Amino acid sequence: MTHIFPRAEVLAFAVHMELALRAQYPRGGWKGPAPSYFAPAMMQKSADLRRAAETCYSAQVAAYKAAKAKNLQCANPVDEADVRAPIDPVAKQHVARSAAELAAAAMVMADTCSALFGPAFHTLGFHLESFSRENRTRCEAKNGFNQPLDAWSLSDWMTATLGELGEAANVVKKLNRVRDGIPGNDRTEAQLRQDLSDELADAFIYLDLMAQAAGVDLPKAVRDKFDRTSAKIGYVEELPF
Repeated sequence: MTHIFPRAEVLAFAVHMELALRAQYPRGGWKGPAPSYFAPAMMQKSADLRRAAETCYSAQVAAYKAAKAKNLQCANPVDEADVRAPIDPVAKQHVARSAAELAAAAMVMADTCSALFGPAFHTLGFHLESFSRENRTRCEAKNGFNQPLDAWSLSDWMTATLGELGEAANVVKKLNRVRDGIPGNDRTEAQLRQDLSDELADAFIYLDLMAQAAGVDLPKAVRDKFDRTSAKIGYVEELPF
């Protein structure tokens, strides 16, 4: 299955939508009304968005005209950055809020028709926070492994994690035999690569549980460390999630 990983802009917009939903439905839950119930609100929110966007666009047009006028008076062409004059932050927030409220109303309408969780939903990429929650739940649930997280010490979790990495290392050794043309394997290269995938996945699962046992928010720790290292080496892009 081909997975779809949401872009940074989509994730940012989703945050605005979630805030809009919490403001409109503070108690949670919105099913019940017919789709026609939301239509007038969507029309109003669409008008609000148009006005907010036109305000921002007018500021951009004014900046462009000013830049063109400056260009006529200067020997050197106006730098493109001059055209993008700063827009009032309040105006930008208004656009984001209005767009999110309109999208949230549309999502509620779609959910009322039970139209959201179709095949496309299952193409979404891996979400680390959701995985961590489910990983711990399965570990401790009676119909899972029935293993309380605190039943093991950190050294127990570390031993389990390193055990899986050791098994992965053994698979890599066999893949090296394939690379070097050395006999002795009883599995094909394709089977070995699947074995490696499985062992690395097991190691990751144990690593996540060990982090939770230690009180470490692994998703947050990964994001923070990635961004700090990026800043240290001059890599300007931060993780979008």
